[in-house]
Amino acid sequence: MRSSWMSSVKLPQLLLLIDSCAGLLGGGFVSVFSAFLSQVYGWSLEWTRFQAAANLIYGCYSGLLFLILYRKNRLPDWPVIFLVLANSTWAGVCFSSAWSASGLGAAHLIFEGCFVLALAGLEARFILRAGAGPA
Repeated sequence: MRSSWMSSVKLPQLLLLIDSCAGLLGGGFVSVFSAFLSQVYGWSLEWTRFQAAANLIYGCYSGLLFLILYRKNRLPDWPVIFLVLANSTWAGVCFSSAWSASGLGAAHLIFEGCFVLALAGLEARFILRAGAGPA
């Protein structure tokens, strides 16, 4: 039986893949529906577009780390530390911005903040500790 490429993906790689897909899908969705979401969520259009752009850029960055880890099976510590810090910082931005949004907007931001904070913890624990160290 032929195995798929997913069967060879390890937990650190899977976390980066999930992180990348979430950023790209979330950023794409918010980008396409930014005018609608800004009205429903009580966000300014500028904030909505900023959030979409940040998610897309972040999705590309974590996707690049996934590809490097998948091909080389190692990552230097500093890009992973940057990733964890970026996730933690974005969680803070989400939590602090939730106060000025509508109920739906606040729910979205609180969920996103919790999601990226959980990813930061998982990535710190399983990618940095997995020996994905110096390349």
